[in-house]
Amino acid sequence: MPKRSFLPRAVLALSFLLSSAFAAPADPVFSASFDKGLPSEVPPGLAPETRGDCLLVPGRRGQGLALGENARIVWPVAYHHETGSIAFWMRTEWEKNDTNRFSFFSIPLSGGYFDCYRSFWGQHRFIQFRLVRDGEKLVDKQYGGELAPRTWHHFALTWNHGSGMKLHIDGKVVAAVEKAWAAEGRESKPLTIERRNGAAGVLDDFIVWDRELSLSEVERLAASVDFAQGPAAALPAPLLSIPFDENLSAMIGGRSVPGDVSVRVTFVDGMEGRGGLLKKWAYDQKASLSYPGVEIPPRATLRFYLKPMWGEAAPRYELMNLVRGDTAIECFKDQGRNLVLRFRSGDQSDRIEAEHPLKNNEWNRVLLWWDAPAGNFGWIINDQPQTASFKEIRAPQAFVGRDFALWVGSRVKNHFESETADGAFDEV
Repeated sequence: MPKRSFLPRAVLALSFLLSSAFAAPADPVFSASFDKGLPSEVPPGLAPETRGDCLLVPGRRGQGLALGENARIVWPVAYHHETGSIAFWMRTEWEKNDTNRFSFFSIPLSGGYFDCYRSFWGQHRFIQFRLVRDGEKLVDKQYGGELAPRTWHHFALTWNHGSGMKLHIDGKVVAAVEKAWAAEGRESKPLTIERRNGAAGVLDDFIVWDRELSLSEVERLAASVDFAQGPAAALPAPLLSIPFDENLSAMIGGRSVPGDVSVRVTFVDGMEGRGGLLKKWAYDQKASLSYPGVEIPPRATLRFYLKPMWGEAAPRYELMNLVRGDTAIECFKDQGRNLVLRFRSGDQSDRIEAEHPLKNNEWNRVLLWWDAPAGNFGWIINDQPQTASFKEIRAPQAFVGRDFALWVGSRVKNHFESETADGAFDEV
């Protein structure tokens, strides 16, 4: 089946992660990314009031905010009584049965408050959002679903006085109140984030709008984890793309570059149209595919789809490598069951690994990302993120610049050295 021309044609997207390319829905009234400290970006340089430890730590991308026990942080925000939205990312640290209290936000109102928090009562654990004004409880709703701990989740609370209020988690509506209430006007109000007791987590990209975001806008915000960078409005133009569309040419910097093949690459049914299969063939000769002349920006994402075809006693498999001299970004499966992302520069290296995150004989979505200026890197595998910081590598700028070679399915051309992927690569 031929690919439709309006679908993305890139198997791999090595993309600039610039804020201009990843704009949130237009015109927020407040935005704090924490990348340059605690002051907000919108309004520019608005410093918060703090109590206790308000720490800048590695976030979903760049820096995030972690609060110590009983700590809180407060900014004045332009609150719209009639309609609005509040969205943020949080890497939750609490387990299912933890007895903790964490206030995502609280805004005082005349004779009441507007808040959203995680808490417990007896055996119950829940996230609750409430709107009380002039002593009248207008909204009071709980969500008792579980959140995977040590995982980034996207939260959005949207309201409209003519229709009600919705809590979205990871792009889905998980709790809603359908109700109308009288409201008008807007005013500056202090917005407080507070860790009351127990386990908390890390916050990132806290944004407020004076309008109700649409479901598609919330879904797009939650999907922006694909590029490990701020809320995405559209895909940026890739620096490199390989469509695997019955040929192995890549587009690199606007020019077509043929792939350098060792042994052979076979075209197979892919996610959409055709994909490329790299494996060991007769006499244990392994296939490799490489492209020279790749330029890596300071913030980048390498995205691909992989269908592993591995046996029970699967050896080491090479998946993706970006190599320049003794500097390399390597993704491979080790001799055991672990998938590894390793950054190597000379005798220094940093890595993350996870046990068996890929589904064998199924298509898996893999995104590898790094942010050299912020000193962070990570991956997202089938929507499950993992983030780390450069510790042993003292100069992450080594992974920035021109003349890297991209190796798909291996890291050297020699027919017998190294390992291959024994899998198919393709796009959506």
